[in-house]
Amino acid sequence: MTSMSALEIAGLAVSYATSRSPVQTLRDVDLRIAPGEIVGVVGESGSGKSTLAAAISGTLAPNASRDARTLSIAGADLASATADERRAIRRDRLGLISQNPITSMDPTRKIGRAFSDIGLDLAAAEAALQAVGLLETHRILHSFPHQLSGGMAQRVGIALALARRPRLLVADEPTSALDANVARAVLERLVALARENDAALLLITHDLTVVREHCSRVLVMYRGEIVEQGAVEQVVSQPKAEYTKRLLAATSLRDAEPREPRTTSADIAVSISKANVEFVSGPPWDRTRRRALRDVSVEIRRGEILGVVGASGSGKSTLCRLMLGLQSPDSGSVLLRGRPLREERRRNRGSVQVVLQHPDWALNPSLRVGASIAEPLRVVGRPGRSETRTRVRATMERLALDPDLADRFPHELSGGQRQRASIARALIAKPELIVFDEAVSSLDVSVQAQVLREIAAVHRELGFTAVFVSHDAGAVAYVADRVIRMEDGCATEVA
Repeated sequence: MTSMSALEIAGLAVSYATSRSPVQTLRDVDLRIAPGEIVGVVGESGSGKSTLAAAISGTLAPNASRDARTLSIAGADLASATADERRAIRRDRLGLISQNPITSMDPTRKIGRAFSDIGLDLAAAEAALQAVGLLETHRILHSFPHQLSGGMAQRVGIALALARRPRLLVADEPTSALDANVARAVLERLVALARENDAALLLITHDLTVVREHCSRVLVMYRGEIVEQGAVEQVVSQPKAEYTKRLLAATSLRDAEPREPRTTSADIAVSISKANVEFVSGPPWDRTRRRALRDVSVEIRRGEILGVVGASGSGKSTLCRLMLGLQSPDSGSVLLRGRPLREERRRNRGSVQVVLQHPDWALNPSLRVGASIAEPLRVVGRPGRSETRTRVRATMERLALDPDLADRFPHELSGGQRQRASIARALIAKPELIVFDEAVSSLDVSVQAQVLREIAAVHRELGFTAVFVSHDAGAVAYVADRVIRMEDGCATEVA
């Protein structure tokens, strides 16, 4: 390695202050990355991967305590730097790419303002977007974050991270919420740009295939510690740690067990007829129109799980918004039990729930996790405090979520733990319809398998109607009774 590493860490430890006792999430982490090197970090949800990224980038929660003998980026010591010096180091030497870049952007400001905030003019911003493979630069710069598809938003996040040519890139699950084709293209672009800029890349993921394809070295994390590290092929072919062996042996439940056939009612729970949705963006003098749904007609039988697959930007999330009453069609109808969906939702509050693609949108950051999970119970009878605690605990246990986490705030949980908490929140009130929008995309393989099993088990027990949206065809095939494919805003049934 060169004398000046892109990243050097020695003795890093992180703990969180809680109402009970401090919780240590990282213990004695040592890491060095050379300029231009691509290093993967793998481990199950809660292993400390995201905490490592936050400790490096200085984005730990206020109740976190960080201690390290050495923590430097491209020779600049973060551990002893003043607040102003740390901001300068992060601005000029570090690029951070999060799992969901939309949450790091101001929802009230257009994308162009995000580039101007880091000192880029219009021409430079357009060049940065073109470098990550985005062609409609004018429309994107005049769009709000929520008007971008997942793949476009992730590319914008990469462009922002690379704009100032950092020496170190930290990518925390950058493609877990994208469909396979878009994820591959985005990751290849990220790796290529990192190499062009001779920037080191710390790639945090739960996908071992990604590590094998792009990384030269891998770190395996478990319960806040690095339990094994080395060349990728050596670790994969000759693992030494028992946890690494279990991680490599883990396979998705859907590959190991066939889906049980289910019979569904002939009654129609949800009916969408000839629905069209069009989005308008851009400045008033240069409006851009995009058809998100085109004459979509779908019927979902009571007790059925309908799977929805398709590439990023194909219209999957817009279809979900119709079913949740969050989006009205420009033409066509959406009925729930034969009545207009919005009217029916007002009559039966709590009967429709959603598991969002990004759990940060579902969990109130100012509430403890247990209180967020219990929120739906407030509109379906308001059970007593003791019963509420019992139901919260039971629902968390169903999803392999430690009930003790109920006393923590969302930012104190890993991404996978937050996703399972959002699923528990949707299940607790026993709704008639649940929309799962990429519900398992952020989970590691072993936890994903468990969550899919629990979704299937709860469905058998409660018999609710569900829509399961995912870019993972295997996950959809395991849980769904019937599958439709979205492509360019159109829906076709998959045989």
